[in-house]
Amino acid sequence: MGIQRTRDGRIAIGGLGVPYHFASTFDPAGTTPSETIQQLKAHLGEMLPATRKAKVDRAWSGILGVPVTGRQA
Repeated sequence: MGIQRTRDGRIAIGGLGVPYHFASTFDPAGTTPSETIQQLKAHLGEMLPATRKAKVDRAWSGILGVPVTGRQA
């Protein structure tokens, strides 16, 4: 999971991979399941309690160029 602050002061969080797409396929429409959004929001709230009431502005899905283990090759 990765988290960073954007240039305009928002928080970007991602990398949960829920649901995992078999054989590393992906949703070409870039749709993020609501379950994924809620789980990421819960993780963010655990790490930064002040964000618990914050609204999710945008959600997207895509391919991240790292192995599933998170280690560099």
